[in-house]
Amino acid sequence: MTYDLAPETNVLLREHTVFGLPCLSTDGILEMVHQEVRDRLGTGRVRLGEVFLFSPLTGAPGSVTRAELSLAGGGATGRFVLRSGDVSTAGAPRKVAEGGFSPLARGERAERVPLPETAAEELDARLLERPDHPLQAGEFFRSLSRLSLWTRRAVGELRLSAAARAVP
Repeated sequence: MTYDLAPETNVLLREHTVFGLPCLSTDGILEMVHQEVRDRLGTGRVRLGEVFLFSPLTGAPGSVTRAELSLAGGGATGRFVLRSGDVSTAGAPRKVAEGGFSPLARGERAERVPLPETAAEELDARLLERPDHPLQAGEFFRSLSRLSLWTRRAVGELRLSAAARAVP
């Protein structure tokens, strides 16, 4: 599967910047992979595992970034690889992420992480009110619905599909 993304036409890329450079969020990457895996397996109940992020999927204003998602494997389980690169350059795409996928077994539940209601609101306020913070997120990313913070790990649930319907 191939996607052509540009900050001017893709809100996920436009409203998530790191040091001023538009960068597809990790949640956006996972949502892209999750949707393709669901389509391939024909079920909405899938698990992504052993996901490794190698480099950001970025897009400079005025350019188009091509994202190439490959799914491999037999049967219901397999592996994915996501690569990206600027369409205008002749260089090889760089690896963005890779991992495994499988369907959830009947009766199996996806892990749910508890979220104190105020944690997401506080994080939104910190990110959106600090112009000096390297990560800047626009209104689109206020769709963060769950967040748990630990010393070495943070788990968040971002409903991108719901947010995409709400933002033109």
